[in-house]
Amino acid sequence: MQTLNDCLEGPLDTLALKVADLHQHMQTLQSLNEQFAQFNAGFGTFILGIKANTQVTEFLEAPVPESYDLARPVTPPLPPPISPKQVNLESPEEEPQLTPAPTISRVNKKGPSQPNPTRGRTGPPKKSLNVVIRKIIDDLPVKFRDPPHRGYTEATLKCLFKTRDGLYLHELIREVGISKIRAVEYLNGLATAGHVVKLSRKGLLFMLNPQKYPKK
Repeated sequence: MQTLNDCLEGPLDTLALKVADLHQHMQTLQSLNEQFAQFNAGFGTFILGIKANTQVTEFLEAPVPESYDLARPVTPPLPPPISPKQVNLESPEEEPQLTPAPTISRVNKKGPSQPNPTRGRTGPPKKSLNVVIRKIIDDLPVKFRDPPHRGYTEATLKCLFKTRDGLYLHELIREVGISKIRAVEYLNGLATAGHVVKLSRKGLLFMLNPQKYPKK
């Protein structure tokens, strides 16, 4: 006659094997879950990059040939230097009048005048520039008028006013010191309000709207 232990021995052994299999399957599921978590983190970064590139390449309207002409305005040539011989043609009886720049002849002896390294970086005086930038920001949505976005937007506008020929996206990121996503967000807000235009010239070139803010 079998005892109770003999009757339960077989089912308990089977149950122990099943529990061991279940434990192994749970470990496999845990490993898969960790791999899925790593995949989701990497894929989220990939999706964020695609979204940022989509915002960068978004155009309000297709560029026209006139837009490309405005990308890099040609600076008019400088007037020819005054020759020293022309100064000596005056009559010796007449006393030459003093000119506000008596060092012109010295500059001509050294050679032709050098181009101004700051050409292209023009803008209104600092006081009036701050007023213009304040008016532009007040015209933007509320998000850009609150800190810290207001400070970054002001810095972006100052860079664009400083370099009227325009700046590429990577140059603005370096000048302002913000991330690519933030720079794209501020530039898109300014472009939507009509204060900034963006052109495609070996990359995205951002510049102030020449119709609203002509170069002086």
